[in-house]
Amino acid sequence: LKAERLEQRKAKEEKLTTARMELDGDEGPAPGAPVPPAEPACDEAGGLSLALLGRLQAQLDALIDEKDARLKTLQKLHAEADALRATLGYEVEEAEAEANVSRAAIAAAEATLQAFVEEKQKRHDILTDCMVYIDQLHTKLQIPQAERTALPDVEKEGLTPEVLATYNVELERLEQI
Repeated sequence: LKAERLEQRKAKEEKLTTARMELDGDEGPAPGAPVPPAEPACDEAGGLSLALLGRLQAQLDALIDEKDARLKTLQKLHAEADALRATLGYEVEEAEAEANVSRAAIAAAEATLQAFVEEKQKRHDILTDCMVYIDQLHTKLQIPQAERTALPDVEKEGLTPEVLATYNVELERLEQI
């Protein structure tokens, strides 16, 4: 019985160590993270008790839940970034199983997503300005609706560089008239 519990304890402690390393990455534990209580040594009283094994399992379960939550967060961030990549005309990266679930990996995914959000807003603002200016030129030049160049639908085509270029070409054409 003692040998069996010793094996169980060692296995749980190894899994705990591995899980903590996966969650903490290179940066170590989060500041203010709860420190697991010091457990009695294997040869001390209570060192192989069922209560201790239960506490170790509870810690392991909590770490597994944290890893699952982080994995879901990363998947959500990557899905949002992929949608923006497509909208912006970038190739969507191949989805891969997320091995790194550290806080640094989540922060990197958040930063990537934020960069795409900012790029989308920038392109949207540029395109809106182009649309307004094109409309003003159409009015100023008194170009009938039937003679206006059909421009790409941003809702369907996205905010790709090609769409922006098409609007830019139309602006330049109208300015030459």
